Amino acid sequence: YVFIIPLPLTSISPRSCKVTACRDPNRAWRDGHQGQGADDNVLAGRGYHMITIHATKKLLAKLKVEPAKNPPVSTGQLGPWYADVKIINRQHIVIALNERSLICVHVPWTSFKADPARSIGTALRPVLEAIGLPSDVIEAEVYAIDTATFTTTSSRATLGRLNSAVGVSIDMINDGEALDVTSILLSQYLYSPSKGQRSSGYLFPYQVVGEILGQPTHPPMDSGSPPSIPLMSLPMERARVPIEKKPVLKKVVVLRIALDGIRPEIWRTIMVPDTITLRRLHDVIQAAMGWDEMHLHLFKIKGTEYGDLEMFEDFHSMKEERFVTLQSIKLATDDSFVYEYDMGDGWRHTITVLGTAEVEPDYTFRVIDGANAVPPEDVGGVHGYAQFVLAMMDPKHEEHEEYMQWYGRPFDHTMFDLRGAIRLLAVLEYTGAGYPWKRSR
Repeated sequence: YVFIIPLPLTSISPRSCKVTACRDPNRAWRDGHQGQGADDNVLAGRGYHMITIHATKKLLAKLKVEPAKNPPVSTGQLGPWYADVKIINRQHIVIALNERSLICVHVPWTSFKADPARSIGTALRPVLEAIGLPSDVIEAEVYAIDTATFTTTSSRATLGRLNSAVGVSIDMINDGEALDVTSILLSQYLYSPSKGQRSSGYLFPYQVVGEILGQPTHPPMDSGSPPSIPLMSLPMERARVPIEKKPVLKKVVVLRIALDGIRPEIWRTIMVPDTITLRRLHDVIQAAMGWDEMHLHLFKIKGTEYGDLEMFEDFHSMKEERFVTLQSIKLATDDSFVYEYDMGDGWRHTITVLGTAEVEPDYTFRVIDGANAVPPEDVGGVHGYAQFVLAMMDPKHEEHEEYMQWYGRPFDHTMFDLRGAIRLLAVLEYTGAGYPWKRSR
C-alpha cells in the first residue's frame, strides 16, 4: 500500500539534509548551496526570486560572508540594493538603499542577519503602501525579494547617496522616529540625478518608484501626532492626493546658501518655488540659516540691488524686492547671486542655483541639508565671531565668562538642527505670514 501524507511546504538542503520551512520551495536548496560554488545566474534562470545586495566592507565583515564575484541580476523591478550597518541608539541597524528608486529602508540587525532578503521586503512593504501603490503591485515586488546574494559596492554615486541617507537616518532615529516611519519619510528625500538617470532636475524616491513600476504615487503622510512636522512631508491634516488622479506639479529651484568668510563653511541647501518673491526668499533664508531678522538686508543679482525701499529710502538705484520673483530674473543652473544681512556685521551670503525639480504645489519650502551653526546676532562680523568661538570653546579663556553672560548659554559652532529648520520653514509656508518668531538669547 502507498500512503500519501500531506506535509507543510518544506524543502531539504541536499548538502546539509536540514529541513527548512520556506515560502519558495527552491529557496532552501539555494541557501544550502550559497557560497559553495552554485552559479547564482543559473539559479536566477530557474525561477529563484533574488536580489543583489551591494554591502559595505563593514557589513560584509559583520555577516562573515564572501562577496560574490558574478552576482545575479535581481528579479524584482526595483533591482539591486546598497546596504550598510550602523549603531544608532545602542542598536545595530542595517540601512539599505535601492539603487534604482533610491527608496531607503531600515532593518534591525537581528532580523537582517536571520533573513536579509525577507527583512528588506518586510521593511519595504509599508513604504510602498504609504506612497499609494496598489496591493497587488506591492506583493509582486515584495515576493521578488526572497533570496539575497551579497557583493561589494561598485557605484560611487549610489554609495554617496547611501551615506547621505545614513546621516539623515541617524538624526531621525536619534530624535525618536520609529524605523518604519523613518523609511517612509525618506521616500521624500531629495537626490541629485546621476549620469544617465536624468538630464536635469532632482529626484524624489516616491516619484521614481512610480515611474519604474508604471503606477501613480503620492507623497506619504506623516503618521505621527501634532505638533511635530514630518521631514519633507505634508502636514498630517491635509488629505491624501487620490492615486487615480495625477497631481499638478509645481516647478521649484534648489539653492545652496553659503556664508562667506568663515571656515568650516556655514551652508544650507533649500528648495523654493520659482515664483517666490525676493521678499519671501529673504524670510526663507532667515529661517533656514537661523538668523533672527533683526537687521537690514539686500540682494545683489546680475548687477542690480533689491531690497525693502521703505528701509532704504536713499538708495535710488535699488529696486523693490516685493515685486521681483526668481522666475523673472531667469537664473540658470550654476548661476549665483549675493544676499547681504546686517550692514554692521556685514554677513555676505553667496547663493548658487543647483538645479530645478517638480513637486506637489502644497509643499515647496524645504531645507534639504546644511552644516554648522549661524553666528549670534551682533557678534561683530567675521572677526568678532572668530573671537567669540575661541572664547566659548575654552573655559580658561579670559573672555569666556563675559561671552557666556552675553550669549546666555553654551555655543556649539558645529551644530545644525535640520529638523528644527524644516519645522520653521513649514510654519513659514503654511501660515503664509512673514518671519513669525524671534529667538531670545
